[in-house]
Amino acid sequence: MDEWLAHVPAAGLVFARCGGMLAIVPPLNVRGFPVILRVGLAGVLAVALTPVATVPEGLGHLAPGAYLALLLQEAAVGLAAGFAGALVYWAFLIAGQMLDTLLGAGDASARAEGRGPIAGLVYLLAATALVAANGHHWLLAALARGMQTLPIGGGWAPAGLAGLIEAAGVMLVTGVAIAAPALAAIYAAEVALAAFDRVAPGLGLCDAAPAVRWTSGLLGLIVTAPLLGRVVVEQGVRAAQAIEAAFRMLAG
Repeated sequence: MDEWLAHVPAAGLVFARCGGMLAIVPPLNVRGFPVILRVGLAGVLAVALTPVATVPEGLGHLAPGAYLALLLQEAAVGLAAGFAGALVYWAFLIAGQMLDTLLGAGDASARAEGRGPIAGLVYLLAATALVAANGHHWLLAALARGMQTLPIGGGWAPAGLAGLIEAAGVMLVTGVAIAAPALAAIYAAEVALAAFDRVAPGLGLCDAAPAVRWTSGLLGLIVTAPLLGRVVVEQGVRAAQAIEAAFRMLAG
C-alpha cells in the first residue's frame, strides 16, 4: 500500500496531462461527448502510463503550492498537444462551415460559431471514421511517446508552439480540398441555372435556386464520401505527428 501511495503524486501529474489532451483532441472533442467519460478515460490512461512515464524525484515532498503549479503546467502541456492534433482535424469542420455558409444552412449565429448542420455532420462522420480506422490508437501512442520526449514535471518552452502556424496552413488547404467537389457542384449548378434563366426568363427558374443548390451540394458530398475514408486516415496520421511534434517543440 505504501508503494502504491508513493506513485499517487506522479499519477496526478500524468492525469493532468492526459486530461488536458483529451479535452480537445479528436475524436473526443465532438460536441456532446460526455465530460465525465473524458475524465474517466484520462484516469485509465494515467494508471496505464504512470509506470512508463519519466517523473522527477521527490514529488511526495513538494509543497502543495509547488505541486499545484506542476499540475497546471502538465494540464497546459496536454492542452497544447491536443490542440496540435485537433488543429489538423479541424479541416473537416472548415469544409462543413464553407458548405453551411454557401447553402445558408442553419441560422447565422450557429454558422458563425461553426455549429452549422453540415459542419457538425461532416466532423462527426470524420470522427467516426477515425475510430473505425483505429486512428485513436495512433493518438494515444503519440501521447505515450510524449511522456518520454517531454518528461512529466520537466521544463517546457512555450515559444516552440510557433510551429503550429504551419499546421494551421495545412488545415485550411485540406479543408478547402475536402469541400472542393461539393463547392464545384454547387457552382456548376448555379451557373447552369443562371444560363437557363437568361435563355428562358419566363420559366421562373430562379425560384428553384435553393433546391438546386442543396441538391447539387448533397450530390457533391455523396461523391466525396468514398474518398473521405482515405482523407480521414491521412489526417489521423498527421494529427498523431502533430502531437509528437508539439511535445518536441515544448521540450525545446
